[in-house]
Amino acid sequence: MVRPRQKKKWKNSKEPLKAGTFGLGQEIVRAKKEEKELAVVLSEILRFKSFEMYRDWMSANRLTVKYREGVDFFLDFSAKNADNPDLVHCPCLKCGNMERMEIDQIREHLFKNGINMSYKL
Repeated sequence: MVRPRQKKKWKNSKEPLKAGTFGLGQEIVRAKKEEKELAVVLSEILRFKSFEMYRDWMSANRLTVKYREGVDFFLDFSAKNADNPDLVHCPCLKCGNMERMEIDQIREHLFKNGINMSYKL
């Protein structure tokens, strides 16, 4: 009597091997997903670091494009990283990072009063 041929199994595995995949398909998909998540995190870190080093806008004339773009980037970054994105600390010279307010009001304050040059993220 001839026994039917069984598919080979890995040691300690209850599942037979699938031809050509060796069970790596799901691992590859999972690794690619983790790679994408890591890439997003790294890009945010690089964005933060480049912003941290780029502080020239703070001393620029408040009527320039450079100042406006710096304020826009700063407020976007602040809203994304704040505990409460609806109310963020205002870093203008008058408020001194003590008052919480809405982003639009902070924008107004930064153009009216300027930003505290010693402000750190």
